[in-house]
Amino acid sequence: MASSGEAASLLPTINGAAKYKSIILSVCSFILVTEFCERFAYYGLTGSLPIFFRKNLGMTSVLATELNSVFSCVTYITPLIGAWVADKFLGRYRSILFFSIWYFLGLLICTTASAPPFMSTGWFMIGLFGFISLGVGGIKPNVVVLGADQFDTTDPVQKEERDKFFNWFYWSINIGATFSTAFLTNLAVDGFEPYIPVEYGFFASFLIPAVAFAIAITIFYSGHKRYVQKPPQGSALSRFMRILVYAGTQSTKGRLVLSGGLIFAPAIVLTTISYFIEDPQTHLIIAMLGSALVVYGTVVLIVSGRDTNWVRAAAVENGGEYSMAEALEVAQVVRLSPYFGFLIIFWAVYSQQTMNFILQGCQMDLRINNSTQISSAMLSMFDSIVILVFVPIFNQFLYPAIESCGIKLTILRKMATGFVVAAVCMLIAGILENYRKTSEMIPGVSSNCADSSEFLPMSRISVWWQTPQYLLVGIAEILISIPSYDLFYSEVPESMRSVCQAMNLLTTTLGSVVAGGVNSIFSFWVTSNLNEGHLEYVFYILAGLVLLNLITFVVVSQGFEYHVPAKSKLDLVSGYSPALPRAARRHSETQ
Repeated sequence: MASSGEAASLLPTINGAAKYKSIILSVCSFILVTEFCERFAYYGLTGSLPIFFRKNLGMTSVLATELNSVFSCVTYITPLIGAWVADKFLGRYRSILFFSIWYFLGLLICTTASAPPFMSTGWFMIGLFGFISLGVGGIKPNVVVLGADQFDTTDPVQKEERDKFFNWFYWSINIGATFSTAFLTNLAVDGFEPYIPVEYGFFASFLIPAVAFAIAITIFYSGHKRYVQKPPQGSALSRFMRILVYAGTQSTKGRLVLSGGLIFAPAIVLTTISYFIEDPQTHLIIAMLGSALVVYGTVVLIVSGRDTNWVRAAAVENGGEYSMAEALEVAQVVRLSPYFGFLIIFWAVYSQQTMNFILQGCQMDLRINNSTQISSAMLSMFDSIVILVFVPIFNQFLYPAIESCGIKLTILRKMATGFVVAAVCMLIAGILENYRKTSEMIPGVSSNCADSSEFLPMSRISVWWQTPQYLLVGIAEILISIPSYDLFYSEVPESMRSVCQAMNLLTTTLGSVVAGGVNSIFSFWVTSNLNEGHLEYVFYILAGLVLLNLITFVVVSQGFEYHVPAKSKLDLVSGYSPALPRAARRHSETQ
């Protein structure tokens, strides 16, 4: 049941919405500025995490990338908690406010723990995993939907303005990320002499996001009297899981599919545990076991997920406890299982931006004017730039031009093209790494990624040669991520959209697990000094996995039938429905 405050504010706010000439400017501007500040804070903190772990906390290169993978993994699991709390207890506005305060406390803990006089690995991890990861999860699934809730979609004018809001929302995300990675990543490793010494660089780069997020909370709260605050509606995710488990226990096929989905939980745990085991043999065994479970789960989803007849066992007509309509809604989600499996490998490639790409860049020429060194993490800004620049180009020019030639750009064809781009990206990264290792080293100059007690050589190959691989990851994201969100939104009943997007977010987590698992298994290739290892082999392995993924994708997708369920009059927005995909769906409707 909704709180009296939310229930009381609901009717007056809706009726009062008509008095605003532009809901985006008068109401949603508070949310857009909040999102900009939150993303600025998030990427300011996380943009250089592998370097901070390695340089300031004394971790190995492998452990630094693995911990970064764990953090990414956790932040894509906790949205399940955020959506559940909002749907079941607090509503979206109160959930965002509560988790924002929790998030801010985490930023304060991490900032304090990074200050040279108080440097503490333990407290930093508490702030990062205990507060920030949960804060991100509490905000992520709710903030875009709160913005969409401000519009009455029965009014054509407001419905059109809501579509514009989605564009502005995604731009806020990427502009915040671009500003953060371009400025704060360099501040972290170089400081800002004479005002900020190098040893206080990370402290300053964490303090600025904390201040920015305090501003975000203030701005968000200041608009609370204008927001439409819908009461909690109950959790569709809980109903989905009950039907799935009930039906799954009634048949062999159901138990197989259920095991494929549930096996990912121990896979995540085992892979994470392997990061902290120092004994090489035990480390390898645990890492390989975790990876084997991921492979099993992925194969089961791809091979067995298309058959959904077993889900009907949950219906009353077949001796179950639920209506046939409810069982068929769950079946619509289950039939997309193979495509959840296919996405895992893409997100493993995507994770390289904050893992191995940074390590590779650390040992390339980071100098400007042969003196100051930039941060290798700064190049991740190109992913956001690609999204900002190429999404309009793809939607307005490239896609229409291709379709004018008689080629139908279905959702799955776009995704297949994206897998090709992802494979090429990994091949280029591997070729560059091999070339970097064999090139001449810069004599007497150590990378700014090294701590004060070590010398980390840099090659004469400029770090800007990494630009193509960052650009290709961004293009692959446009071709795979956006259409996949559209697939999981348009191909399921409205009541199951939140569930589908929850599962979609989990593929990002599993991709991080795969990326971390590959690094963990082949840790002897990811050495502290990459000149003594074979990072290029890791990139080649990922390229091979993407190509295998692509071949299977093409085979499985041959029999896919598109089905767009009827839309309700209100065109309700899911708690997990992302901003960009629906803003960019113009050329994604298929037959």
